[in-house]
Amino acid sequence: MRAKEIPILFKLNRVYRRDLVAKNLLVLSFALVSFFFLIYMPYISYQQEITLAEKTNNNLSNQLYLIETEISTDSTPSIMEKNYKDAYDYLLTQDSNVHSYVQDILLIASDYVEISNYSVDSSLKKLSFSLSGATESEINEFLIATFESYGNIPGKSSSSRWMTLMPERINISSSKVEVIFYYA
Repeated sequence: MRAKEIPILFKLNRVYRRDLVAKNLLVLSFALVSFFFLIYMPYISYQQEITLAEKTNNNLSNQLYLIETEISTDSTPSIMEKNYKDAYDYLLTQDSNVHSYVQDILLIASDYVEISNYSVDSSLKKLSFSLSGATESEINEFLIATFESYGNIPGKSSSSRWMTLMPERINISSSKVEVIFYYA
């Protein structure tokens, strides 16, 4: 028996050449845009950063060269410069002694009186303090305590005793006094 033949209609849709070209053109344009944004743009950015870093390095090396040429390391100091340096170092050590003297007085003053102002006269070797106390006896206690701690008392000489004379006291008001200490 012969099978019945069924007619099958085959209709083939062919791809037109223009559609094929359009699809290939879209794929090519996508590939070009992807290449441009993913490879070319980062490469150009990286190259610009390298160029900028090289220029910065060149500028810094030029500045370093200019600074090195301005500073002469081979020159020896003149006699005048050496004397000036020695005098400056000596004055610094003397100044630090005065600061330690002021610190000594401020430590004792915190127990007795309040210091409102002080001045240093290095030419006369004196320290002037403006004090105020609640009572006259507090001011007197402060003066006695400072002279006992730092005054040159016969039989008690040490490097911590820097006061050469008894403190001078000038009454400004009943509770305000100016005291002058002389140091060596």
